[in-house]
Amino acid sequence: MKFKRKTPKTAARQEAHVFNYFTIMKKIAVTAAVTALMVAGTLRPANAQGAAAPAKNYKPGEYELYDSSAKAIGAQNFAKAITDLDAWKAKAPESDYAMERSVLYIQAYAGAKQFDKVLAEAAPLLARDLDKTFPDPAAGPGQVLQVLVHSAQAIQGIATPTPQQLETAQKAATMLKTYDRKPAGLADAQWTQAKDGLQKAADASLMYMAVAPGNSALQKGDCETAQNLLGRAVGAYPNNAFIAYQLGLSYMCTVKAIPARSDEVRP
Repeated sequence: MKFKRKTPKTAARQEAHVFNYFTIMKKIAVTAAVTALMVAGTLRPANAQGAAAPAKNYKPGEYELYDSSAKAIGAQNFAKAITDLDAWKAKAPESDYAMERSVLYIQAYAGAKQFDKVLAEAAPLLARDLDKTFPDPAAGPGQVLQVLVHSAQAIQGIATPTPQQLETAQKAATMLKTYDRKPAGLADAQWTQAKDGLQKAADASLMYMAVAPGNSALQKGDCETAQNLLGRAVGAYPNNAFIAYQLGLSYMCTVKAIPARSDEVRP
């Protein structure tokens, strides 16, 4: 692949433009996903059970901590929500509502921008059949989507994700992209609109994960690794200008480090 040499000023301007484009694209996807979640429904009170769900019971003091943490999330007081959830978990580690509590944890961690904890909390949930874990026909899909959306997006807030974090986020984004369990009572047209936003969010996260390892190598000055990884990303997204540009930067990085390879850059 050949790339024209850019002046430093031009290259910086183009890099800023591409970065701004990518940032805006992510914000659009996030907004669409949040809107879709509001349409699809989120958590109902934790004592709400679907007809097919096994009977659940609160242990003494549990409901008060659930109610307090849920209200704190609604008020965007995520630090208090986490404190309440920790107290609930300490009081009733084997709660009948442990799965619902995990969803609240994921919401609270995401709101507090503790993205590593979002993925750590989500990993065991993603190993389960989520629709069976949250069977309520009205509230269940919203609970599942809270797990998938926050997990898929959390990876974008981690500067140097681990392989396990990438695996968890990729699993969530892949599941989100094809999720098709319509909440009971939601009109077909509303669900179609919601799914469109969720699929865009999934695509944004999957593309981010395709680019992130190469960009990380590029930032570390590991030009060869960046070139290989970004080359794979271009193969996965051949029509994406942002990824192609990042690959171009990796070639420029290689030439700067090894001038003998300047024939890879068109003068």
